[in-house]
Amino acid sequence: GTLITRTISYYYPDQCKATHINGVPNSPPPLTRNPITALENAITPYTEGEEAGNERRAWFMTKGIGYSSLQATKPQTSGDGLTYSPVGLLAWIYEKLHDWTDSHPFIDHAILTRVCIYLFARARVKLGLVHFLKDLLAPPPR
Repeated sequence: GTLITRTISYYYPDQCKATHINGVPNSPPPLTRNPITALENAITPYTEGEEAGNERRAWFMTKGIGYSSLQATKPQTSGDGLTYSPVGLLAWIYEKLHDWTDSHPFIDHAILTRVCIYLFARARVKLGLVHFLKDLLAPPPR
C-alpha cells in the first residue's frame, strides 16, 4: 500500500491530491551518513509527544504487528476465517477499532453496523483485507 501510494503521488501529482502513508521509520539518523543531525539528535531530549510516539511504536512492533505477518504469509487463512465466522469478523474489527484508533469510544451499534455491512455484503476476502477494512475502521462523523 505505502509503496503504491507514494508511486501514484509521484507519477500523477495532478490527479493525486493527497496520500496517507504509515510505517514511516523513526530511527535516529546514523552518525556515518549525517553526523551533525545525528549529534543534534543525540543531545536533544525528546518531547513528551515524541516519547509517547516512541512508546506506541515499540508497543506496536512487539504486540500489534502479528496481523501483518499472518497476511503476508497466509492471507487466505485469515480471509476464510473472517468470511465464514461472524464472531471472528466481529473480534477482528473490534480489535482494530480499539488498537488503531487510540481506544476511541465506539458505541456497540457503530461496531455492529461495520460488521454487518461487511458480512451481509458477502464480500469475499482477498489479499489486502486491511486496505478494504480501512474505510470500515474510520470513526463515524460526529
